[in-house]
Amino acid sequence: MKSHRAWWISIALLGCLVLNEYHSQREQLAALQGDLAGLHAQQARLASAVARPPVVVRTQSGAAEGAAMPQPAPAAPPASSDPPHDLATSNQRWEEDARASQAAVEDSFAAEPTNPAWAASTRLALQDRLAALARPLASSLREIDCRASICRVEVVHRDADTSRQFAEKAFTDPEDQAWNGPALLLPPQPDPDGRLAVVMYLGREGTSLLR
Repeated sequence: MKSHRAWWISIALLGCLVLNEYHSQREQLAALQGDLAGLHAQQARLASAVARPPVVVRTQSGAAEGAAMPQPAPAAPPASSDPPHDLATSNQRWEEDARASQAAVEDSFAAEPTNPAWAASTRLALQDRLAALARPLASSLREIDCRASICRVEVVHRDADTSRQFAEKAFTDPEDQAWNGPALLLPPQPDPDGRLAVVMYLGREGTSLLR
């Protein structure tokens, strides 16, 4: 009897150990699934940021205001513990800030009077500098309109890659940089012929686009 009892006790203990191990593995699996969901949410956010057209606001000092130009997503983005709704809220705020900056600059340009002397000389300078950058990329200048301290420039590009190359050369390359003042690049808009039109607002050196 004692041996049978000891045998049943051993079986019961073994069953408890197996059950505990099962629950432990289930908890670990649930935790891993939660981490994976956070990773997927972060990866989706990074992919959205890369796909988003460039919206750049550069101050006179060269620092960025609002949204920066999108960079390639890392091969292995870090896992995020933020819940998905927080990521969506952050992304929505980013877009709202970008739209607000765009609207403020557009309003400033529309309300600004024209300084004929500055506008004429600046337009010619931009024409030469930007055309030199656009030509090797098969891009073209469509319009340059300068007022008293802000110029509105529209450039047409073959595709998103040439649009990015043009922006990098015109505003970040020390050798080719075409403008030293503040700048805002709006999201590219598709043309009927399949090319991309990009509108840029360029502020006079020593001024700010956001007023």
